[in-house]
Amino acid sequence: MKSLAGEYGDAAMGVVLSGTGTDGTIGLEAVRVKGGFTVAQDPKEADYDGMPRSAIGAGAVDLVAPVTEIPEALLARARQPADAPAPSALARIVALLRASTAFDFTLYKPGTLQRRTERRMALAAMGTGEMDRYLEVLRKDPVELDLLAKDLLINVTGFFRDPEVFTALEEKIIPDLVRDHPPGRPLRVWVPACSTG
Repeated sequence: MKSLAGEYGDAAMGVVLSGTGTDGTIGLEAVRVKGGFTVAQDPKEADYDGMPRSAIGAGAVDLVAPVTEIPEALLARARQPADAPAPSALARIVALLRASTAFDFTLYKPGTLQRRTERRMALAAMGTGEMDRYLEVLRKDPVELDLLAKDLLINVTGFFRDPEVFTALEEKIIPDLVRDHPPGRPLRVWVPACSTG
């Protein structure tokens, strides 16, 4: 990856998959220094999560994704104009949370992510313009990382709070489940999304 970064600069792309050790981290750091694009396999699905976790923890990764999503991410990056902005500090915080906690906030509303992250930053005596600095704090302080994750969670027991989801269930999912289910057997549904159950 060092050779790749040296030869191709900001057009280089590096990917770290399942493995152990830190050599992948060193390679991705070389790619990032030159402005290239770096990706790590989601450690939760890696057979050996040491190498992806090392790269993520070192802040050498622009994107954390399952293997099945990496090719499209690389193609999307290749299609970007040369002057496209690098991933924001907030995007890197979300990637760190995904890799280091049990939570994936990737699809959360950006405004919610921004507000709640800035709230934690204020509690740490940081201004809203210091998100890169806060990211460094999160990389070094697992307690703060855990507190941010807890602040981002929406602990609401309002079962029907997302009407569009229930409309999709009603119109697309449940009819197929009922139609294809053997008669006389119970149909069990687990609902994990309710905060207090």
